[in-house]
Amino acid sequence: MNEIEQHAHPEIIKVLVGNKCDLTREVQIEEGESFMNNNKFSLFFETSAKTGENVEEAFVQSAKLVLLKYFSSESFRQATRVNKKSGDPINIIKSFSETQSFEGHSPNIDKNQNQSSCC
Repeated sequence: MNEIEQHAHPEIIKVLVGNKCDLTREVQIEEGESFMNNNKFSLFFETSAKTGENVEEAFVQSAKLVLLKYFSSESFRQATRVNKKSGDPINIIKSFSETQSFEGHSPNIDKNQNQSSCC
């Protein structure tokens, strides 16, 4: 948790995922909720990798929250204004990803870099 606080963006979305919900409970729900609230997690899921229970739901809901936060951000509104004439949503997202930095680092985009595949 300390590394997240030190190195992550202040508005990071944190998701708490408890695994092995198909086994006997070792952590009480109240304890998990308390940990979630004390550490500023946005979402909490109990999952089972063995049965697949709630695994997809955890990813889907996390992605929805990330998109909701992005589409309500000032950065998105600025990118939309800049690209409103083209009306192309791909240009809006491309413009945002090429011009934004994360934690003070510029995106590492090399347009001349050769793309290779492993297979």
